Amino acid sequence: MRKGKIKEAVTFTVAEQQIPTVSQEPVKSLGRWYDCSKKDTRRGVDTVQFASEGLLAINKCGIQGKFKVWCLQFMLTPKLLWPLLVYDICCSTVESIEAKINKYTRKWLGFHQDFQAWQYTAARQN
Repeated sequence: MRKGKIKEAVTFTVAEQQIPTVSQEPVKSLGRWYDCSKKDTRRGVDTVQFASEGLLAINKCGIQGKFKVWCLQFMLTPKLLWPLLVYDICCSTVESIEAKINKYTRKWLGFHQDFQAWQYTAARQN
């Protein structure tokens, strides 16, 4: 690597087997993927896609809403936390994931789309 660019001219071989470069094949080390881009924006997109697919999978299963929320809390959320801790993902991406989770949670629990948590606590106090 020179001046931020990966040179393809250098190849390494071990026992007559060529070792691929990072630009040819991403490498995973300590739970983090390294590729030629040197940016975490791709991992943010992957995390949003993983969250969307997970929410759709939970939504399609035929269980009650409270059990869907349990699946979200104990199955999907821990899987989402690791990429958020390891990679430098921007706040707007995290907020979009949070908005999707809130949308599905309100749907599963039977709340209106415009429902806010403060409305519930204010109604309970009266």
